[in-house]
This record gives sequence, structure tokens and C-alpha cells, in this order.
Amino acid sequence: MDRIYVRIRKKARQIVFRFPPPDFYKDFSWAKDLSRQFFETDPVILQLRSFVTEHLEDDFGHGLDHAVKVTLDAGALMAVECEHSAKTGKHLCQNQRRRVRVVQCAGLLHDMKRKDKDHAAAGAAYARKVLCHYPLSAEEVEDVSQAIQNHEAFRDTLAISTRTPRGLLVCD
Repeated sequence: MDRIYVRIRKKARQIVFRFPPPDFYKDFSWAKDLSRQFFETDPVILQLRSFVTEHLEDDFGHGLDHAVKVTLDAGALMAVECEHSAKTGKHLCQNQRRRVRVVQCAGLLHDMKRKDKDHAAAGAAYARKVLCHYPLSAEEVEDVSQAIQNHEAFRDTLAISTRTPRGLLVCD
């Protein structure tokens, strides 16, 4: 059974390499760079990344490389949203840094329970348990958990109980 997945993955990569990268990466290269720099220097993200590296199993392309890509993209998207809403320029104030941290936590943790039957719900519960040991507010932990709960492709999203625009942005 593994051979078929290897062949499918190889074919998928051949298809992807025929196309240029999305315009987002060119148009917002500053945000991509900012997200990468934050990912490589923020002490909370460094600690969580170490934890994820130790505990995440690779599941047909949903291992650490995938988690890092999702994390960097989420951080870049949040940086763009923060820059557009605050007009602070292409740097982040302390509150915006916290929002990037929150989405990067969600990116790192989103597939931790990938092998569970309902991995999104299991991952959300797991994130709550893990993140209680990190310097995040209860609201931030809930934002991460709800984003993970709603990340499953090809499923309807669940009602989001967060009442803040920031929480909704993380889930989006």
C-alpha cells in the first residue's frame, strides 16, 4: 500500500513543479521573511518547535516539513493582515507579534493527532493540553484550539465560539 502513496506523491510533485509559485510569495516577500525570522527567533516558537519535532509523526507528507510550511504561511498571512489593519509598516508591534505567535503555534500543532480518527478535534484538545505550559493567555490557547478544530479539509467548519475579531482571524 505504501508504494501507491509514494507514486501518487511523486506524480503530485511533478505536477506542482510545472507551475510558478503563488503570487503571494512574490507580492508579500517581506511578510514571508518576517514570518521566517519570527519562527527562527521567538523563544516560545523555538520551544514549541522543539516539542513538535520530538513528538510529530510523519504521515504521508503531513510531518514536520508540512507543519513548518503551514506555520510560515500562517505567520506571513497574519503579518499582512496586521500591517493592513494597523498601517504600522512592515514591522510588528508587540500585540501583532503575539498574533503571529498564536497562528504559528496553530501551524506547528495542527496535525499532531493526524493519525486519530477525528484528528482535528483530537488535535484541538491536545493543543489545549500542551499550550497550558506556554506563556499564552487562555484566549490565545482557545484561538489556537479552534483553528485546529476547524482546519480539516472537505468538512464543514464548526461554530466558532470566539467573540473577538482576532480569534476569528486565527481560525480563518
